[in-house]
Amino acid sequence: MKFRISIRDFELSLFNSLSQLVITMVTTTVSKSIRTSWSCGRSWSLKLAISLLMILTTLNHANAQSDVPLQKVAPLEGNTPANKMSRDATTEMAADFFEGWLKKHGEKETVNDKTGVGIKGKPTRLLAFRYAPSPESSGNEVEFRVVLPDGREIQEFVAGIGEQDDQIAKAAIENFALSSFHTIYAVCMNPKDEHVRREIVKIDDRKFAMTSVGLYHLSSSKTKINFEPIALQIKTAIEKSALKLGKQLHWMKIVYGQNENKPIISSVTYDNLAADKFSQQVKTLDWPKSDGFYLAKMFLMLEPFDAKKHESLPNVGDKVKKQ
Repeated sequence: MKFRISIRDFELSLFNSLSQLVITMVTTTVSKSIRTSWSCGRSWSLKLAISLLMILTTLNHANAQSDVPLQKVAPLEGNTPANKMSRDATTEMAADFFEGWLKKHGEKETVNDKTGVGIKGKPTRLLAFRYAPSPESSGNEVEFRVVLPDGREIQEFVAGIGEQDDQIAKAAIENFALSSFHTIYAVCMNPKDEHVRREIVKIDDRKFAMTSVGLYHLSSSKTKINFEPIALQIKTAIEKSALKLGKQLHWMKIVYGQNENKPIISSVTYDNLAADKFSQQVKTLDWPKSDGFYLAKMFLMLEPFDAKKHESLPNVGDKVKKQ
């Protein structure tokens, strides 16, 4: 039986409330313009709905605990390893999509087999599966698994939107590609990728290379919101957090949202686990004010610093290069 992590009553209430907010915003503001940092062919309303659901679903599956065992490997407790899961139509759709994504990024020797999608000579593999919370439910989520070189797995649940199963899966796959996967690709598959931001941070007297594609945001504000200062604050907060990081690769997801200058969500997950204390620290940062609603997300990875490797990489300390 597949394990589904339970969530507290207030988290479930928040998830339902924000899901309703998605519906309300999509159905009542279609005629208004919206600012977004994403550029693709979809209408803004559909992008907003999919992206909100993507983030909310991931939070819904986060393992809720106040003290993250930072020096331990985060297990997928109760879950089947990716290479032993039953494949479905979503698995094949995601495999074809990400193999094409890798080729568009210049990778000529791609791998697409039972181990997942990746690059020849690189052990990192991606797999995706349709997720349904029960046999009676068709589900509207896709479960992504990224198998890292050391055998650990990054796990994300991403919600899609659409009337047909293939539409739901396609939307979820595209959103995962826009957010988390590019950082994973740059760290685990192609360190020379130029479309990420790399910074050297010091945490608990140890140096780490922090990589991300920056802070994605969606906003209904009529004026442009400057998120550059908050990105610097996030970096400082991570450095001051005194996280007891191990010698292996770590990953972190930060999500913050507000409506009419009032926070509606603040969440940090670390190696698939919820970091409640750091979530509260993120909430107290000087987030920009807005005359409407916005939701911001950052996915980042932290590697123990290796001067020979990291100082020679592109965009160390620089802004993300536009694609």
